[in-house]
Amino acid sequence: MVSNNRVDGAIIIGGELADKNVLNLALNKDDLIVLVNCLSEEMLIPTILIDSFKGGYLAVSHLIEQGVERIAIIMGSHSDFLESEKLNGYQQALKDFNLPYKEEYVITTDGSREGGYNGFFEAIEAEELPIGFFVTGDMMAIGLIDAIKMGGYFIPDDFSIVGYGESQITSIISPALTVVAEPLEELGHYAADYLIRLIDKKTPDEMIKVLEPVLKLRDTTNPHTK
Repeated sequence: MVSNNRVDGAIIIGGELADKNVLNLALNKDDLIVLVNCLSEEMLIPTILIDSFKGGYLAVSHLIEQGVERIAIIMGSHSDFLESEKLNGYQQALKDFNLPYKEEYVITTDGSREGGYNGFFEAIEAEELPIGFFVTGDMMAIGLIDAIKMGGYFIPDDFSIVGYGESQITSIISPALTVVAEPLEELGHYAADYLIRLIDKKTPDEMIKVLEPVLKLRDTTNPHTK
């Protein structure tokens, strides 16, 4: 649509690195492109990001501070920029609290409800049973909770969980899910403002704007004895 001049510009949303088509479009259309939660490594394009690294760090730090030291992460594809940043935050929190990083606690899925469900049973096959989970998407969180209940376990008595992203789905999960919440309304505001500025031939205040997530405490975490 942008190439054919049917629109004046575009906001492109996605978790993977900007591909060649996006880069070519930005070059050929006077930068009338704004990236949201994806990144270009080859050229500077106006970009709005949520700090997914910090989100992962917040989630895992909270679990550790609750006395949970064996923490698995259930996540989507490593090739997704946002997922890889959450994993980096997970790893950094373990390092800062002097806890070991274990590959067997990193469960990669397709991001679906079934992926979260199967991820639980994969995680509990580890040599040492994890007692905390950081799950990086809402559908995976539903599947994870279903699997824990199906196994006859209780949340948070047996397993603590921190999810990522606040949505209508996470609001109806029982027990209520502790989550890393993203400032989505602010994200949308900045994306639209940046694009309007570009169309008006104005330069955005910052070429890359990074917004910070916050932790929202609910019922899937509580203090554990070590």
